[in-house]
Amino acid sequence: MQAKHQVQVSQSQQAQVARLLLQANLAYGESNSNGLSHIQRLRARQECRGYLKPPAKTNC
Repeated sequence: MQAKHQVQVSQSQQAQVARLLLQANLAYGESNSNGLSHIQRLRARQECRGYLKPPAKTNC
């Protein structure tokens, strides 16, 4: 038998994750725009990765 771990996440945390995913999706879409220069597209992809990066852990 395997233990199942359930992580309870508050609604505000779920909303924050949803907002970050939407922002990442917009940045990724921008990174695929033909109207941008190569450098601008790379910056948009970097922005996208920033939204998807997990937050730094704090030592309390």
